Amino acid sequence: MLPCLPADKANHFIYGALIALAVYALLLPLTDLAAQWALAASVAAAIGKELADRWANAQAQSAGRPPPHGVELLDALATAAGGFFLFVTVQLTHYFGA
Repeated sequence: MLPCLPADKANHFIYGALIALAVYALLLPLTDLAAQWALAASVAAAIGKELADRWANAQAQSAGRPPPHGVELLDALATAAGGFFLFVTVQLTHYFGA
């Protein structure tokens, strides 16, 4: 039986992969380091999203409202994992010469 990934983590993974794919596609004609930049972009997006959620929570709490977002390390890791998936795929493609 395959493990079940919560929908929130799956969404983070997909968005991380899409961010990495977009950066990779844009930079591929310009640099040999497109995959590395794509991975860096997904990691930056992961950290930025969780920091933005933390800031929004602090703003809400200071105004007496409940925090609107969950801030989780696993969310950031799932987003970055999407970029890592693209990075590994590109590296394996180059390694095997496809």
